[in-house]
Formats: sequence, structure tokens, C-alpha cells
Amino acid sequence: MLLNIDWLKEFTDINESTELIAERFVNLGIEAEKVSEQIIDLEVTPNRGDLLSVVGLAREYSASLNQEIRLPALE
Repeated sequence: MLLNIDWLKEFTDINESTELIAERFVNLGIEAEKVSEQIIDLEVTPNRGDLLSVVGLAREYSASLNQEIRLPALE
């Protein structure tokens, strides 16, 4: 699964480089590899269906930093 860092920034604050973001996902047990300055390739296992969306990945990332996640407003 390819993750664009700009999509992740819509839901959480990011002050790290792409390499550090990929390393943080690896530390969380998610296989991750930097593809470019804006893209990370993630290998999500079948038992982690909660990570198959950008919101799920942002939730996991922000939880690792003890940050709040910004969910989109619903009308």
C-alpha cells in the first residue's frame, strides 16, 4: 500500500522526515520502505484491517507520538 505523506498530514502533525516516518511504522510492526520524499510503501498484514485506510494509518502514527488525530468534520 502506497502512502502519500501529504495525506497523512491532513490528519496529524508531522515534524519528521520520510525516513523517520517509515522507521516509526517499522517499529510499530508494519513493514515500511521509503519510495520517494513523499511516498512510503507499507506492507499491511491481513490481521490489521484497521490500517487499510489513511485515517487508520494516521491514528496508528499519532498514537505512537501521543498526539491527537484530526478527523474530518461531518455534516
